[in-house]
Amino acid sequence: DFKFLDKDKDIAYLKIKSFNVPSANFPLFYKQAFDSISLSKSKNLVIDIRNNPGGTLSASLELFSYLTDKDFVYLAKPINNGGFSADKYQTGLKKLRYYLTAFNDNGNLYEDNEGNFFSFMKGYKSQKPHKNNYKGKVYVLINEFSFSASSLISANLKGIDRATFVGTETGGGANQCTAGRMPIVTLKNSKLDLRFGLNRMAPIYQQDFYGRGVFPDVEIQSTLKDRISNYDRELQWVLTDIKGKG
Repeated sequence: DFKFLDKDKDIAYLKIKSFNVPSANFPLFYKQAFDSISLSKSKNLVIDIRNNPGGTLSASLELFSYLTDKDFVYLAKPINNGGFSADKYQTGLKKLRYYLTAFNDNGNLYEDNEGNFFSFMKGYKSQKPHKNNYKGKVYVLINEFSFSASSLISANLKGIDRATFVGTETGGGANQCTAGRMPIVTLKNSKLDLRFGLNRMAPIYQQDFYGRGVFPDVEIQSTLKDRISNYDRELQWVLTDIKGKG
């Protein structure tokens, strides 16, 4: 969702509910949003990734490219502890699907000089900022239900001191998550389907508190009463802060 929060269009609001919406065209959505922001000369941008469970690497990386004006590396080397073989774990149509979608690691796994296995993914090499990158003030709203790709972009934005983070610590780890390709394996005895990530996905910027999420600069915990009355305590703090600096 994208909108302006004031009649002068000085405060732009970008709500990303998930980075994994099959019907969504993220590059087009970002282009339209940032074209509008540029045209309106908005001085403030609020990015709301509360309750965002994550999604694709490309969708979060594309958004990041609009928020920096320098070349950047988004992702540390995507490490695997071994290969996933569709021949071993899948049969029939599932095996064919994993070959077609490159879930099978045959020919797609590499070993570095230290003996680590890794896969090539976008963001591991140097990236260019978007030509229409935003240079104004950025606020990011986060909470305990911000995971995976939403934690990844938060960690990288925090690493370059690009935004003021408001809310609560992200549920997703600041230093890494397990994601990348996500095959589903049917367990032999229980017949339950198990979905798991094959790659260690780590932001290029790391924090000292290992095993924790991305911490807010301004910690605000909404209450049950806030939710019942539809009062957005975190967003209200941002609007007050902007007004105080205006």
